[in-house]
Amino acid sequence: RRLDPTSFVVLTTPHPEAAAWDARQPFRVVRARERVLLPTPGLVRRIELPGGELRFGMLETIRDFAGELLAAGGDEAATRRRHVAYFLTLAHEGESHLTADDQVQWLHRFEHEHANLQAAFQWTIDAGEPERGMAAAATMWRFWHQRNYLSVGRSWLERLLPFAHEQTASVAKAELAAGSIAYWQMDYEATERHYQKALEIS
Repeated sequence: RRLDPTSFVVLTTPHPEAAAWDARQPFRVVRARERVLLPTPGLVRRIELPGGELRFGMLETIRDFAGELLAAGGDEAATRRRHVAYFLTLAHEGESHLTADDQVQWLHRFEHEHANLQAAFQWTIDAGEPERGMAAAATMWRFWHQRNYLSVGRSWLERLLPFAHEQTASVAKAELAAGSIAYWQMDYEATERHYQKALEIS
């Protein structure tokens, strides 16, 4: 059956590519004829994680349709920007927790949000704001190390670093992060190169 946007309310995730989200994230409701039918079985899936945390997800076809409605509504750019701001802030917030007593909790949280975080990094590149993505990515190297995403993390850092036009503390931090990942990959030449750049900036 073809979905009719005039017959129900569609919950649009902050980013059309987001496969799931938690109750703390911003979201938008597209209303049609003021009939509120969410959460509707089959449209939004409720996922309970260990520890009682709730997440919600959509089937891909529903998510794609919601993305179309979001674009047609004229505020897609603002919604995407809110999505990006949330996840970049989350990356920075989690940095100190990755070496704290609640490390495991935050590793789990980053694991569940990995796709959303990467979507945010990509958005900063597409939007011409890669410095924001670079600064956030630099905070996540311990997660990438602990969860064996070294290649993923290094790829993001090496994609974002070339956009750096000023020698700032954020760039030095990203170089250190890239060097640390390269070290754990036993690529000592790259490790030395990134660490040397960080030292030159500092």
